[in-house]
Amino acid sequence: MRPIQARISIGAMAHNLRVARSHAGATRVFAVVKANAYGHGLSRARRALAAADGFAVLTLEEAANLRLMGVDQPILLLEGFFGVDEIATCAELDLWPVLHHPAHLDGCSSNRLRGPCRFSSNSTAACTGWDFHWPIMPPSSRGREASAQWPASR
Repeated sequence: MRPIQARISIGAMAHNLRVARSHAGATRVFAVVKANAYGHGLSRARRALAAADGFAVLTLEEAANLRLMGVDQPILLLEGFFGVDEIATCAELDLWPVLHHPAHLDGCSSNRLRGPCRFSSNSTAACTGWDFHWPIMPPSSRGREASAQWPASR
């Protein structure tokens, strides 16, 4: 076994958040804590980054863990959802899923969730439920053909 050690400083993580916030102006600052907070430990990172305006994770499981830890800030679900069965879980956990394809809007509108629905573009939809976010440019892994289908952003 290699004699490698990593020391995680909650104080240093909190300091880094303060530095990021000092450069962000009025912009919201979300702490990206996917992959077990990049190996630093989700619980430890949550405590260190509690002053963040929200958290961003990759999976529903990570989001659920944050909610179980008592996080009440917004949680951005970076991977979005893969099927309509996950929409109810997103609503139950009060997540902000990223929409990677316009077809995701169809899944949302067919599930008639309660509450206001605010979009990050000038698109309208029959869906109600939660905030939705989509990238300015679709990820290259999703294919260039999808970019022509994206609503214009404001």
